[in-house]
Amino acid sequence: MKEKIKIGIADDHPLVRHGLAMLLKRFKTVHLLFEVVNGEELFESLKTNNPDILLLDLKMPGMEAHEILDRINQKHRSLKVIIISSHYDEDHIIECFKYGVKAFLAKDDKIEKVMEAIFAVYEHDIYTDREVSKILASHVKVVKRTKNTKKPLLSATEIEVLKLVSKGIPRKDVADKLGVKPETINFHMNNMIRKTKSQNAPALTSYAIKNKIIKP
Repeated sequence: MKEKIKIGIADDHPLVRHGLAMLLKRFKTVHLLFEVVNGEELFESLKTNNPDILLLDLKMPGMEAHEILDRINQKHRSLKVIIISSHYDEDHIIECFKYGVKAFLAKDDKIEKVMEAIFAVYEHDIYTDREVSKILASHVKVVKRTKNTKKPLLSATEIEVLKLVSKGIPRKDVADKLGVKPETINFHMNNMIRKTKSQNAPALTSYAIKNKIIKP
């Protein structure tokens, strides 16, 4: 590899961000261009920097991940995104690959795996480990089985979340009931609001009742 791979990091956790930056600097094959803490800083940095790969945290204050990925797809299409997140679950992984991310890693992965993903994405455009490959393959099978039927706008998991939230149950209690983190409930709610083009959670509930997705 003649040229160094130019890297950007976007993560609001200082220890994770600085730790990852220090580890990357050990490798002569990469060059760290910038570290930012949110979406606003990211797009400001992209005005003057042109990284090959962005290491992106899924949850940061301010701009939502889907907004960041939308803007990257619209204005920085050559930028390849690798998600590094503590939210390592099927829903997040599938949704992020739909947005065109090139790899999805867990925050507790070793730096050697991060570098493996960076090289693979840089040279071959995509990287998936065994777990992610299984999740994506399973999703493809489900899509193939249902391709001749009208696909529901909301998934079964999303509808289950919406039913509970629409009853006035606090999101933390919904998370406890479903055995997931509160951030996952917020992810599902934001995703449903985006899918239905609703303005907020109450508007989403009204949409779901009107379209007989849930009962009043």
